[in-house]
Amino acid sequence: MSTPNRSAPTAGVGSIRREQVQGVDPLAGGAPSTGADPLSYLATPPQPPSSYSPTPPHQAPPLPFPQRAQDSVDFLADVFLKNCVLPVERQKGILPKLAEVPLSMEGLRELRNSCSWQDLLKLTQQLLSEQHRQSTASLPERGAVLAVRFEALFRTKMLDDLQAELSREIDSLQGRPLVETEFDRVCSYRLLLQEVRILSGNAGSVVEDLLALHEELLQLEHGEDNGDESRRRSWRASYWRWACSLQLVNAFLRLRQWRRALLELRKIQRGLADEGSAQHEEEKTDFCYARVALSIRLVRLLLQMGDKKAANAEYESAVNAVAKYPALTADPFLQQSLLLVQGLLQFAEELYETAAETFSHLLDAERVREAHFSRGFLLFPKEGTDFTRGCASKLALAESRDDSLLSAGVNNLCLCLLHLKQNHAAIARLEALIGENPPRFMSDAVVFNLCTLYDLSYSPEASQQKKKVLQKVATRFGLVDPVLHWRSFRST
Repeated sequence: MSTPNRSAPTAGVGSIRREQVQGVDPLAGGAPSTGADPLSYLATPPQPPSSYSPTPPHQAPPLPFPQRAQDSVDFLADVFLKNCVLPVERQKGILPKLAEVPLSMEGLRELRNSCSWQDLLKLTQQLLSEQHRQSTASLPERGAVLAVRFEALFRTKMLDDLQAELSREIDSLQGRPLVETEFDRVCSYRLLLQEVRILSGNAGSVVEDLLALHEELLQLEHGEDNGDESRRRSWRASYWRWACSLQLVNAFLRLRQWRRALLELRKIQRGLADEGSAQHEEEKTDFCYARVALSIRLVRLLLQMGDKKAANAEYESAVNAVAKYPALTADPFLQQSLLLVQGLLQFAEELYETAAETFSHLLDAERVREAHFSRGFLLFPKEGTDFTRGCASKLALAESRDDSLLSAGVNNLCLCLLHLKQNHAAIARLEALIGENPPRFMSDAVVFNLCTLYDLSYSPEASQQKKKVLQKVATRFGLVDPVLHWRSFRST
């Protein structure tokens, strides 16, 4: 997942003032450039096109320079947003008024869709207070309200408050028998709490807690088999154990302990092989899905460690596995994930034009996929899931909140175009993305990359003017600090 940071953002092209890129943070989706190598490890290395110029979708206009004295920042923001897919009132900064928002899940969704995170915190607090005073079917379920509230705390980077509220909810649920949904809620809260602690700089102490949680879930998973109900509980525990293992990998990555992260991923890989050896016929596709998702993670880590040959072997394994199962070929998440690692392998071979084309295809596909697909903020099994052991591993590896494929695609496309000295093509691509739907695409990483490109491509005066227009666009949609960090604009 994309990680918020109160300090100046460092992922992406902001660090590309150096000509040679020796290492890129794997959480940002980058790959190291390891020097020229006459041997390409790509399974089917594509031929670089003679020239590459990405064509932005929807052709949102670039941020214009002022042509006349009366061309104010507001006017230029209007010009920039003329092709925006959102309603005109949203473009003018007309956000929902809290007093007019209904005290319901519909009201929460309205505020969430408008990125009104501060108002969302107020409304969720009001709803939780009403639930405490009275129990009525007209009020949303507490767990649903908390899920939205936790996301609002996360988006506004109130990590201390988020840790405190998560701890209170965990304490209130533990120590008593739990139904399946409550069991899922406790596990989800505990993993989110550890994730927040990682982001707060406490990854070292998180490792011990995650190992303890993993052992606890392992015991539940292998408890006595007393029929269908205990078997479903065992498979549910299996799902959370896989998710816990992946969170442990994230902790090792945050600590920059690549070797320990690799060992943990290999252990997960062996576990999948052991459980898959005795699978039923209907579970084969699920286990194959899990193995492919794991291979994709391994490719990214192995590239970060500089082992291109091992990374390509994992990529080939994933491609061959997908080809055997038509259901996997049709899965958009797997296909976009394979596009990402294919581009990273091409980048590692210094095939920058080819990699840029791959990342551009990824952005086009991911824009459409994300528009119709949202995993939500909290990690939960899909409602009504008929759990099997294979299904548990598949869901955990597919739904864990990894960094956005779209953000990784943006970062790496910019890296490629910078290597090709196509700064203006990179600017056009990012401006088109933002202009299409600012609330969706104006993340810290995208804005910081774009403002860095302005600094590298224009005079100080022109760069500052374009940043002001970008800030005006962000303000109209309520994307202000701390939701969108002021340092992301690189303003002086």
